[in-house]
Amino acid sequence: MGDGKAAVVVTSGREGVTGSMTSRMTGARRTTRYASSRSTSRNLQSVRAPIILEIGSAVIRVGYADSCQPRHLIPVPVSDAASSAHGNQTESQWYATLSPWIEVVYDRLLCNPNSRKVVVLHSQFVVPIAWQAALEQLLWNKGVPEITFVSALEILPVAQGWKRGLIVHVSRDEAVCICHSDGHLLPFTFQSVPECGYQHLLEDPSKLQCEWTTKMDFNLLDELHNPNSFVTALIKCLEACPRDIRYDIIHNLVFCGDGLMVIPDLGRRVTQRLEQILEGTQPELESQPVDASSTTTTTSTQEIVHMTAVPVAIKSVQSLASRLRMLSCAPYRPDMIAWAGSSLWAATWNRYENDESRIDWKLPPMTAVP
Repeated sequence: MGDGKAAVVVTSGREGVTGSMTSRMTGARRTTRYASSRSTSRNLQSVRAPIILEIGSAVIRVGYADSCQPRHLIPVPVSDAASSAHGNQTESQWYATLSPWIEVVYDRLLCNPNSRKVVVLHSQFVVPIAWQAALEQLLWNKGVPEITFVSALEILPVAQGWKRGLIVHVSRDEAVCICHSDGHLLPFTFQSVPECGYQHLLEDPSKLQCEWTTKMDFNLLDELHNPNSFVTALIKCLEACPRDIRYDIIHNLVFCGDGLMVIPDLGRRVTQRLEQILEGTQPELESQPVDASSTTTTTSTQEIVHMTAVPVAIKSVQSLASRLRMLSCAPYRPDMIAWAGSSLWAATWNRYENDESRIDWKLPPMTAVP
């Protein structure tokens, strides 16, 4: 019996030692697993998805990063001019204009402003300083911890994954085009045509208009009688683009913005006209110049010609006709594709520490590190 008891004691001791060693090894593995990487530690500590706030020309879109579409769409009346395209106000005026809309945004989201960072998405190539300063101060006064500003023109390729292309953005106030290559905008290719914003193309901007008009032909497509037409701006954009990437740029022609929802056929018609011009087969359009009763600043074809002094060298880009392709925004809507791209971008890089992330977060002045 004594031997049996001893055997029992020894067996029990081994089991106890084995269990203790297994527990320590498991604990060590767990500690190593969760503390081995700096970015993993970051994931466990914080991490609430930033707010994506897009202040467009006609709609404010707001939601959380890592979502494919915004949670709320807030229409902006023309009289409020909340878009950054109107750069003729002072900082205090912008503060008064934007303040009620930021209140509406947080009322819709039902979240504490100091609990989430904010990514402000704008459709401008260069944001007015007064507009940006007013919005920064407004968000910091609400308690937002960190802010960053991103251009829709720069972030749009993230949603589709292409590296080189030509972006056309049509808003209420203007139509712009710019080449994008390997994650960077090419600023020397930027072209802006204010007369091609959809408020200048529609007879009544407050209503949807499905019929294509001669005024649209003149402002967008008629390069023969209107040197300020949008297809002329596209040709100038391609002409300024470096020759070694033109064939890749023209293969991804993307139309986006609120204007594509108001005039759905705009992208197809502009692409078709551009192809005809490059091939030298364009027919003459029955377009009409802008009359004196219009809200635009130009009143005649002669006045438009006097304003334009830059010739277009079509021969230098004619070889691109075979590569021309309009890229669809699917599965996103044309007016939401930039929001989706910024959501994916912010959700990815927000997982890293600030010194490792590509997001240039801006701290409030009192907490900024010198």
